[in-house]
Amino acid sequence: MLRIVPLSDAAQCCGSAGLYTLLEPAMSRAVLAPKLASLRAAAPHVVATGNPGCLMQLGAGLAASGLSAGVRHPVELLDESYRAAGYYA
Repeated sequence: MLRIVPLSDAAQCCGSAGLYTLLEPAMSRAVLAPKLASLRAAAPHVVATGNPGCLMQLGAGLAASGLSAGVRHPVELLDESYRAAGYYA
């Protein structure tokens, strides 16, 4: 069963911002911290984002924080759903 849990800070940057994680790692982690706190409170199984930089930043942040949620692109979730529904031969 799918349950969508919106985050109050969903529009806030995760701290990836292109090369920001490489050029300003401390600031990048500081920007990520509130997002991780929101995710910890929401306790999702999966975090969906369409931005490749956010996929990596959130994935690394979740892993470093010990949170078990996976990070997936929405198209991956659709593919999994279609496969489960038997739309693929």
